[in-house]
Parts: sequence; C-alpha cells; structure tokens
Amino acid sequence: MKNLLVTLAIIVSCSCSAQEIVIPKGVVYKYADSAVNNKARKLIIQEINNPSYSFDLGICFIGPGLWSRYDKIEALHNIKGGNMTIRGYKDATAKGKVTQNKEGFKLVWDQLRSEVANKEFGIRKLTPEELRYYWDEISFDIEEPLFIYDIGTHKYIIDLSKDFKLEWLEEVL
Repeated sequence: MKNLLVTLAIIVSCSCSAQEIVIPKGVVYKYADSAVNNKARKLIIQEINNPSYSFDLGICFIGPGLWSRYDKIEALHNIKGGNMTIRGYKDATAKGKVTQNKEGFKLVWDQLRSEVANKEFGIRKLTPEELRYYWDEISFDIEEPLFIYDIGTHKYIIDLSKDFKLEWLEEVL
C-alpha cells in the first residue's frame, strides 16, 4: 500500500512540474527544465521513503527556521562544527547549521524523515511568500530544483543543486 501511495505521489507531483510561479520583485529566480524538476521530485520522495541514502552525504545548510527546532533535539544540538549566523535575517541575526560530514547529515535527514513518516504530503514549487522568506535568508540566486515538502503541520524547503545534491533545508514559519 505504501508503494502505491508513493507511486501516486510521484505521478501527481510530476504532472504539475510545469507549475508557473509568481516571482516577487527583487528575487532572482532561475528555472530548471521539467526533466530536472521531475527527477528531483522523484529523488526527494525516494530519499524520504527509503532507509538508504542517495543524496551526497556531507555539507548541507540547515536554515534558521528549521534549526530553531532541531537545535533543541540533543542529538542534533551536539553535531560538531558548522554553526552559522545569518545577519540581517528579519532585521536581526539567526542561527543555522551546516552539516560537515555524513554523520551530521544523516542525523538531520533522519530527523526530517521521522517527522514526515506515514503522513500525507504535497510536493510543490514555492509560493511568492515562501520565495520571499527564503530569499531573505540566503546569499545566492534561487535556482531550481527547489520544492516545498508540505505535510500540513510543517512545510520544508528542499533545495537541490543541478546535480541533485541536497544543499539547503529550511522550514517555512
């Protein structure tokens, strides 16, 4: 049954890969072609639902929205190195994390997996408000593949590189 739900999710998510989005003024946004986005969606769903790891296990930025929660989890709080401060974030500073190795990456990714396990989800492009939120904390152009993994109670920003490495995780607050 779980495999059927995953297959249906992939079909639905791929059918809306050409989803047009409204880019807020001042945000630099670069589209990827539908083949890249479809492959990224499938990889995200696979990575969340399988116990193995296909993502490059190493450096990944954890944004301040997500890190504000994850830093309270002892195992994640104790990840060595990679402390990050974002200045000017919402007119203040915010703490984030950069995983430094596969052990740190696995701890963070497994936490996310546990939070979304067996929950209904949607995977989609970002709304203008979500794009503005993300743009306000990063220091680079926004490029696809970039998605929201939405389970209702949490909306995770999952930003992949063009070669499908997980670069940034964040939670829209």
